[in-house]
Amino acid sequence: MNHRSILMNKFILFLLFTWIVVIVVVAYPQFAHSQGIVCAERQRILTGLENRFGERVAEQGVDNGLLVTVTVSVTGNWSFLVTPKNKLNTFCVAATGTNWTQDKTGSKGISASGSILSIVYKENGKWELMYTDNVTGEKKSVTTGYGWERIIDLNKFKQTDLNKLSH
Repeated sequence: MNHRSILMNKFILFLLFTWIVVIVVVAYPQFAHSQGIVCAERQRILTGLENRFGERVAEQGVDNGLLVTVTVSVTGNWSFLVTPKNKLNTFCVAATGTNWTQDKTGSKGISASGSILSIVYKENGKWELMYTDNVTGEKKSVTTGYGWERIIDLNKFKQTDLNKLSH
């Protein structure tokens, strides 16, 4: 098996793990809690991310009935959150990373593995989550959805917070 195949298998396993986490949390919430999976009441996750890492909800959309949310800090650290279907009061942290940036048609950041997660969206709210392998440069579509909205323009958010710190 070549290096590229190994990396793709790892990424596929990561995606499968993420969806399994969501399914386990929905079907067996007590099991998920006992195994230390990072899922909790929505406001608790959001408050924890803001208090501990300075992250705020910056963007969100819907994928097959699941709420997908990205929280971002002033420094560009980010968390990718998924709300299990029919559990709108719960968030699971699916991925984290650094260097989150935004431009007119999308956003992207570097995941903990060094690969790039990017969200490309259109004015009508349709969006696509893309994965770019950090070794091969291969770009793959992960999922698509609708209702994408940018809640915080990160460039303005950074400037506002820097202004608060300087006064």
